Amino acid sequence: MTRSLYFGGDAASSPVVWGGHQPFAGDPDYEILGAYEILGDPSATPASKAMAASLLASKGQVVGQTSPRRAYSQVLPCTSLTILTGATRDIQLNPQRPFRPEKFRASSTHTAPFFVITAYSIGQDNQFVGPGSIPCDLFSEVALYSQIEAYTANLGSLINMTVQNIDANTRDFRAAFFGTSLGN
Repeated sequence: MTRSLYFGGDAASSPVVWGGHQPFAGDPDYEILGAYEILGDPSATPASKAMAASLLASKGQVVGQTSPRRAYSQVLPCTSLTILTGATRDIQLNPQRPFRPEKFRASSTHTAPFFVITAYSIGQDNQFVGPGSIPCDLFSEVALYSQIEAYTANLGSLINMTVQNIDANTRDFRAAFFGTSLGN
């Protein structure tokens, strides 16, 4: 019998499997250990440490995962887009490292007075807590209290925003997200 050891604390994520077969929840060989139990968290319980040691002793394999070592304050630009009068446009941003938006800024002279945000999501998760649209004025560089605390966009997750031009003229949408990215 081969024991398989899963690395990762969240069973809903796509765990990597080591061992001879692909077990399923309910399988007696199906065991999940988080990084702290495997790598030795000083505050881990003795039972967690003993379970990790017994799994390793029974020929389980552990493959370490490189964790980000530093957090950086960085910017994710929204490319300048021309949007016709009354038109709605979807903007897709693809960060190249894990990124958590903390501020959104739209230029108070070129963008904010002329646009509303009608949708904003990270991956499949809507970042609005209710229906409606938000005036971009609330996110200009002169706006007060416009902090956001969004979900983290992991690699492969798109940040999607839908904006609408509410001005009588064609306008350029110019904006950026500021936040924390993780790197090695």
